[in-house]
Amino acid sequence: MKAVYWDSHYFSDDFHRFFSLSEWYPTDDLIAFQEYQSNYKLAMIGKYSHGPEFEELIEKLLPCCDKIIVFDSELHNKHVEPILKYRDSKITWVIPGYVYSINNQIFNNQWLRGQIEMYRQPQIRTDLDELRPHDVKQYYFDALLGAGKPNKDHLARWICEDQYEDRILLRHGYKDFILPQTLTEGHGASLTVYKGWGCLLSTVIPIDVYNSTAYSIVGETSYENSYFFLTEKTAKCLMARRMFVVFSGQHWLRSFKTLGFETFDTVIDESYDTIEDPGTRWRAAYEQVKYLCSLDQRTVLDKIKPIVDYNYDHLWNTNWREILDQQVLAEVDFSIQTE
Repeated sequence: MKAVYWDSHYFSDDFHRFFSLSEWYPTDDLIAFQEYQSNYKLAMIGKYSHGPEFEELIEKLLPCCDKIIVFDSELHNKHVEPILKYRDSKITWVIPGYVYSINNQIFNNQWLRGQIEMYRQPQIRTDLDELRPHDVKQYYFDALLGAGKPNKDHLARWICEDQYEDRILLRHGYKDFILPQTLTEGHGASLTVYKGWGCLLSTVIPIDVYNSTAYSIVGETSYENSYFFLTEKTAKCLMARRMFVVFSGQHWLRSFKTLGFETFDTVIDESYDTIEDPGTRWRAAYEQVKYLCSLDQRTVLDKIKPIVDYNYDHLWNTNWREILDQQVLAEVDFSIQTE
């Protein structure tokens, strides 16, 4: 039989949707997997994709595996380091973005899929009915920036220096975190239960904030030029039919559009996405924020309506789970016959 080692912490029962157990010997026992005699060995891991424990596991799997598929829902520098270190054709990385210097990767659409799964719940779906995405608002932008990072710190400073706080609803750092309605404590990284659904606080659409602001400033989690990382920060804007200006790494918008979404280059100058120097890029993006603050909201909202409606429909109508499964299964050699 062919053998597959999987991380039961990550996959649990999901593992069984990939493989016929009549053809595969499945185990989460590493020693048993190493010792098992098989003409094809596959490992699917996702508990940790960084750190000494992960590297030790990779070192043990590489000599005995024909294929290793690594899953993760985060993409920070600590996750990118092993991706760059282990440039082995045996390994495919399933990550929520793209590392620009490697080829063997699959986009893990978990943050998009998770937003849909959450708002598909009947008791939460009603939140979307309360949103007024196409109405003129009190503020031009929300800037819910969370914890301080260079891209967010620059932006917050510029907003305050220009005294734009009457046009931009600014929250910078956890001390100013705006809690979703019905919740009274925590910050964006906190696990909570929202209307019976377990989630991170940061995935809950802030209805009151969005109904008082016309557009969003998205300070994405990563600001590195070497990789693209899409999180709930952007997914919420798609779900809520909002225009956004993103403060992230170079070519973030270009990568975002490969997922089938549209951006707003018919309304603003999005060439900021091509600028290599981070400070210069963020300043150019901020100039587009200021430009939008000078325009009539009604005119802009009417112009972006086809774009935000398209993005909303694309988010909802795409079978992200099926796309991911097909891409993962394409990495497995099913043609090998069992012995």
